[in-house]
Amino acid sequence: MKLFDKHNIHELTTAYMEKHTLIFDKSIQIWIELIQHSIQRYIQNIDCDIRLLVDKDLALPIVIPNAQYDNSYVCSPYAQYIKYGYREIDIELKDKPLYRKTSKNILALFEKITNRDTFDNVIFVNNWLVSTNLYPSINVDQIHRVKAFLIEKFPNKAIIFRSISEVLNPAVCQILESEGFQKIVSRQVYIVDPKKEIYKKKKAFKEDLRLSRKRKEYTWIKSTDLTREEIERVKKFYDDLYIQKYSIINPQFTYSFFEKSIQKKWLSYLFLKKGNQIEACFGYINKNGIMTSPIIGYNFELPQKVGLYRLISLEIVREGVRKNLIIHSSSGASHFKKVRGAESSFEYNLVFYDHLSFKHKIPWRTLMGLTKYVAEPILKQFEL
Repeated sequence: MKLFDKHNIHELTTAYMEKHTLIFDKSIQIWIELIQHSIQRYIQNIDCDIRLLVDKDLALPIVIPNAQYDNSYVCSPYAQYIKYGYREIDIELKDKPLYRKTSKNILALFEKITNRDTFDNVIFVNNWLVSTNLYPSINVDQIHRVKAFLIEKFPNKAIIFRSISEVLNPAVCQILESEGFQKIVSRQVYIVDPKKEIYKKKKAFKEDLRLSRKRKEYTWIKSTDLTREEIERVKKFYDDLYIQKYSIINPQFTYSFFEKSIQKKWLSYLFLKKGNQIEACFGYINKNGIMTSPIIGYNFELPQKVGLYRLISLEIVREGVRKNLIIHSSSGASHFKKVRGAESSFEYNLVFYDHLSFKHKIPWRTLMGLTKYVAEPILKQFEL
């Protein structure tokens, strides 16, 4: 087992990979690119040490956040559970004042006993710095070795596997729990399995199909040959949705990220054009029969009745059907997704902290109780 960083990434040669039967796929190429350059060249609000852990034919990205930096939630438990927690309470419980006030008071109490330096003193495994991390095939022996290796290398850090779903990653979830990792609720997500064909029976889906036929002037295209102006337009669409509308602690992707991810096909992009102008887009990744779209954006200046978000949602399902992929629709917009055939499921952070001091265990033990007895029941009751 070997850990590659910016100082030795040049040793990850073709000969090394052939010797270890390591498949040099696109995702590894992307991660090597990120290691070689400053991460903030591609994601503005992330400051972390990124590495690549190689164990024979397995390669996993490793993320070690700078605990003193105000990081995006994708690499900061403090940002995810506390900063984003306040934001989600305001959004999801805005019409339920009693629940909103109670939830905020509980979160504020948790914040008082937790400081960012302690809570963010972690190491992430298989964290691609996007909202949803897809998993490769991984077995019990590999997870056992990864855990032992990281405890030895980083004895003072909690170890986290993000984006674990009992529906999509049942084997990985079971292995991690057997290795002593604790299951902590992260969010409620929505999944469309094309094989079940639930979406076909939904009235909202049929209405989206009718809208698509009505919007004949809009056409979906795949292209890597975008002008600078078009790339900047795509970035603006993403920023308007994820940063301006939702939260500044979502990943703030730079122009360089969009340029590279489009031109080098880091993600598979589809662009919705009206004439020669891009009006909406999404970029997805897929692994092991699952797809997720960390990049979605559309022109906020057009009236809502045009239905750009509905057209994006429809095309994501169509793409999943075409590629025979299960669609991980992430979190949020719960009603919108469920009436279109998505099924809800909890997603977890699997955290190992048994090796830490009592002081460093406190946030995790407290968080386990809060998510199990407060957050999870609320998420279930209101289908958030």
